[in-house]
Amino acid sequence: VNSKMLLSYEDEAAKWHLIDQKESELSVAVLVPGFEGTLDKKAIKFRVVALAKDGAGAVLKYGDESDYEVDEGSSFPAIPPAASESRLPKLICNKQELKLWHLQDRKFKRPIAELRLRLICVGANRTPLHQACADLLVSLCDDAVTETSYLASVCELGSSISNGDLGFSLRVHGFDDKLLDLFMEIFNVVLSFR
Repeated sequence: VNSKMLLSYEDEAAKWHLIDQKESELSVAVLVPGFEGTLDKKAIKFRVVALAKDGAGAVLKYGDESDYEVDEGSSFPAIPPAASESRLPKLICNKQELKLWHLQDRKFKRPIAELRLRLICVGANRTPLHQACADLLVSLCDDAVTETSYLASVCELGSSISNGDLGFSLRVHGFDDKLLDLFMEIFNVVLSFR
């Protein structure tokens, strides 16, 4: 069984590469600074320059005074562990009409919600005139809900209306049980311009 290695590139997306050595040949004793190997059927050669420190350490930044240690192969910043499943959003509903995720706020342990709606409008930005009209609609809606948005912001609720290539996006977010009421208020204002 061969293993894979994920490599990050400065100007490209990260790519998975197949390690040519068998898993039984790779051990902690073998993987030391200076070890050389190949990837993708000898298409890529690599050499281990340095290994990460045990445990969580400080991540080195560019220009850090200890950069020379990485060049010499004597130390390397610790690699943070991958986020556990419990720290990632859970997909609750995945339908054509609705995608719904849930993630508990870990900092204050309070219920924070975010609701987004995309109104897909095929001709929203077809011509400069249509784009100007879409921008005007967003400005009019923002102006119509200014007072409501201010009162909502006092209750730690935020809202925004924007337009893009596909149409319009509405977003409300915050910590309050009246989030849906704010969303309906803004949605009704947008629909009133039909």
